[in-house]
Amino acid sequence: MREPTYIFIGYYDRSGSTFLLNELSKIEGVVVCPELYLLVRVLINNPHKKTNPRFLRNFRQAISNDKKFTLWDIPIDSTGCKSRMDLFFKIIDDYSHKFTQNPRFIVFKERSILEYYKVLGNSNRSVYFVSLIRDPRAVFASQKRTINLSQNRVMSNNALTTARIWNRHCRINERIDIKTITYERLNGNLESTIQGLFRWIEKTDNP
Repeated sequence: MREPTYIFIGYYDRSGSTFLLNELSKIEGVVVCPELYLLVRVLINNPHKKTNPRFLRNFRQAISNDKKFTLWDIPIDSTGCKSRMDLFFKIIDDYSHKFTQNPRFIVFKERSILEYYKVLGNSNRSVYFVSLIRDPRAVFASQKRTINLSQNRVMSNNALTTARIWNRHCRINERIDIKTITYERLNGNLESTIQGLFRWIEKTDNP
């Protein structure tokens, strides 16, 4: 069975990540995973630690209490996993197998995923990184209108805070080899932008 290619997408809130993933999910051979920060915080943040019985028991309890995990609807199977990194990939692989036994691409998005570029890049798997960027003025305007349901308040009322976080996200892009997609280009020329992403992956695979 062919190994899948993993596409990891980093973004800042209200930059169009849901729109991008919805479009990617329409492509044959592409499986888009629901977002789940716990996988990154617990597994990728400590990639080389072992998955001993105590850890697995605590992890299963924690993830079962995460409302976002209900979207995954899979059991946590640690068979063959020696490290937390192995478990991370096993979980997203198992999710993709709900839709096809041989996915060509598996997409996973998370705000901070680009910070783990080196860790994931050294996983001996075919991995690619995408940064989604939107005009910070549009980001702030959207955040100011959007309620953060977990905190029951608007995402941002402070343009300077939004700008600082936006700049931090952009600085990460300067340090690593990734594909940058702007929301404005995505929205204005969807088909060409999506095609450009996969051409970049193919070119990188076959330089």
